[in-house]
Amino acid sequence: MEHVSAAAKVQFGESATQAEDWRNQAREALLNDGWPGITRVMDEARLTAVRGPQRAALTSLANYLEPHAARLNYAERLATGRPIGSGMIEGACKNYIGRRLKQTGARWLVPNANRMAALGSLVYADQWTDYWAKPN
Repeated sequence: MEHVSAAAKVQFGESATQAEDWRNQAREALLNDGWPGITRVMDEARLTAVRGPQRAALTSLANYLEPHAARLNYAERLATGRPIGSGMIEGACKNYIGRRLKQTGARWLVPNANRMAALGSLVYADQWTDYWAKPN
């Protein structure tokens, strides 16, 4: 949404109300319809974009989102109870991995810390056994 908000500010300049309305419209389209939805909103905005910076902001937003189009299925993820943000994962890393790395007297080399974090993530996600299971 940070990128959507930035594009909205360029589209509407100082008009905070119009920028907020467009941002909300884009957010709803993204949450409900993913890539096709946000593409429709951006295409409509391109029709009214009269200045070069407005068109550039929409192009920049499209260039940012398009490589992630397959992962913008937010409605499906929300319907199945899965998170769409990274906050839960970041919080888990901070608490679970951070505690281990910051123990009194602990000294870590970056490669070893990365390996420990990967193993710790398997334990935290309850995927330890699945990860180590031999394929058939």
